Amino acid sequence: MKIDHKVLLSALENCSLGNNGLVKITPARISSVGPSMSVSVAISGSGEEVFVLPMARLLSVLKGSATGMVDISINKGSAVIKVGRSVIRLPLSEESAVPETESLQSWSDLPRDVVTAAMAVVSIIPRRDNLQGNFFSEGASIRPLGNGMVVCGHDSSAMAFCVMSRVEQLIGNTIPVRLVRAMGGLTGNLEVAIGDNSISVRGGGVTFTHRKLSRKQVEVEKIVPKLMGDLPFSEVEVRSFGAAIRAASQFSRERDFAPFVVKSDVGCLSVSSEDVADGGVDSEVDCPQVAPGMVFKVNSKYVLDFLGSVESESIKLAKSDHVILKGSTKGLEVVCSIATMRI
Repeated sequence: MKIDHKVLLSALENCSLGNNGLVKITPARISSVGPSMSVSVAISGSGEEVFVLPMARLLSVLKGSATGMVDISINKGSAVIKVGRSVIRLPLSEESAVPETESLQSWSDLPRDVVTAAMAVVSIIPRRDNLQGNFFSEGASIRPLGNGMVVCGHDSSAMAFCVMSRVEQLIGNTIPVRLVRAMGGLTGNLEVAIGDNSISVRGGGVTFTHRKLSRKQVEVEKIVPKLMGDLPFSEVEVRSFGAAIRAASQFSRERDFAPFVVKSDVGCLSVSSEDVADGGVDSEVDCPQVAPGMVFKVNSKYVLDFLGSVESESIKLAKSDHVILKGSTKGLEVVCSIATMRI
């Protein structure tokens, strides 16, 4: 079998996102099957053989080898791989070691906005260890909202979401974190298929399939309208607000989830660290639009993750039962609600 080095290397890198164990190579397709996610990449190779090889070792060899055509053959029960002037021998495994995944027939167009929204919410609410029994995010949940839908990520302390046009096939499903991050690299027109046990996304000849998640979804469609209501918002520039938060976080007792205090003033927001024995910091951030009387203490991790996920130069923030942040990325509004802390 002969395959272009660049094509093979790209396919293996995609396959490694699902599993770093074994990879199956045929003239038409390269695939891997992991415990939760499988990957299939369409290729155009010559020959009729099927090879099941150790993924990590093959990928490592190809990254350090010359470009050109890769020639894979079988000799005395081993795979012989010729790349340029190098010859590599790898052990072969049985074809059954990489089983076929669920065959999905009903594919629908997947708008890029859904991918943008899913990537935004899982970057703000990433999967975190559930050491204290609190709920933690497993991905981007898709729930109905009027004639549209909401793409949402949430844990026990915060929720991030985007409201958009409805994609009927996605309603009631959760796109797992690993699948969200993988599909962000897909090219071309995207499609999605939902099976009894799995959800698949494909584009540019690459297909990612992840097992369905069974965790009960929070009914965010009852929560979101309350967060979208009329509130007095302050508007602040992302870069200066982020710098002030990072400065305040340096004086916190909590390294990973350092809290900080925000108070609204005339034409600015005051960002302060917690009171600690070894010092503190108070910063003022210009704020052309200020909601009067706003005071809150909140976890810096969520706010900084939110600021990093939006592309807008400024964001809006308000205080109700939670702190509400609004920004945009690729023309899509991203909203985050974060539980406040006692001052």
